[in-house]
Amino acid sequence: MNNLPLQDLIARLETELYRLHYNEQSVKYYRRMWKRIATFFTNEEVDHFEEDIGMRFLEKEYNFLKLEKSGKLTQSIINVFRDPYAWRLPAT
Repeated sequence: MNNLPLQDLIARLETELYRLHYNEQSVKYYRRMWKRIATFFTNEEVDHFEEDIGMRFLEKEYNFLKLEKSGKLTQSIINVFRDPYAWRLPAT
């Protein structure tokens, strides 16, 4: 699973969202986010998920570290991180 290509991971994540009965609007939200993440990873020339690249994405897109230190993370940003299926699938 660690070296699963990002596009395969995204496909599995979407399948998991449907299995968990997420509504279509929520799935569309995640698709938009995954597209942004995938674009960032492509620009970084990485084809599978790496946590350090994910953190660089959060820093670039949301200024994550500064917001975290100042206690100013918004609920919408926190929700992206909180959802366990946003980044990895449970072990099968």
